[in-house]
Amino acid sequence: MRAHLSQHFLVVDEALKQGLTRVKSQVADVLICQGRLGELTQFRDAEFLNALANQIPEQLVLDQSSQIKLGFEILASFDLSYRGLIQHRIRQHLDDLTPDTTQLQLSASPSAQEVLSCLTSLHAEAVYRCRTALDDLLAEPSQAAFAIVEEFVDRILRSENSQTEWRIFLEDVRSDIWSEKFQQLGERSRTRRIWLEKVEQAANANQIELFRFLD
Repeated sequence: MRAHLSQHFLVVDEALKQGLTRVKSQVADVLICQGRLGELTQFRDAEFLNALANQIPEQLVLDQSSQIKLGFEILASFDLSYRGLIQHRIRQHLDDLTPDTTQLQLSASPSAQEVLSCLTSLHAEAVYRCRTALDDLLAEPSQAAFAIVEEFVDRILRSENSQTEWRIFLEDVRSDIWSEKFQQLGERSRTRRIWLEKVEQAANANQIELFRFLD
């Protein structure tokens, strides 16, 4: 009974991961839509964070590890699991289902009905205690997600040299982020170059005509 009951709690693991993935995706959406950083990679949602972390150099300021890279690495690698966050708190409420330590004792010659009644009572009590424990833990995954996002913001915006690091990094990738503007600039440069070539050709032609006239 204990093994059967504890197995059902394993689905909590997937729920925790889905919840954290949703938070990471929300952070990625802000960076992609408002920060224009989506131009740097084709990855989206939670995978975007890891992809961007891989693009940021280890050092942007001389002899100092990049804080903004660390921020992306911390958030991208952070995980929540049932085994790490909840399991040890649930297991203690299943102890009374251990055959050798249960508080309920059978009579010397128990009937099948007595065994069933005992097991039903133990099961109901265990389920109640586990439900109460989960209710008490209800806010913890959200609190953990909030804390890691705050740590991420501290690293990429509030840490020393973070603003300098962003300027250096964005300077290196500016043509990818603002590709339209650089394309327009390239078109203007090409038009200007053609114009100068035509002017030079016209000046050379006029100079030849002038020499002919003087001759």
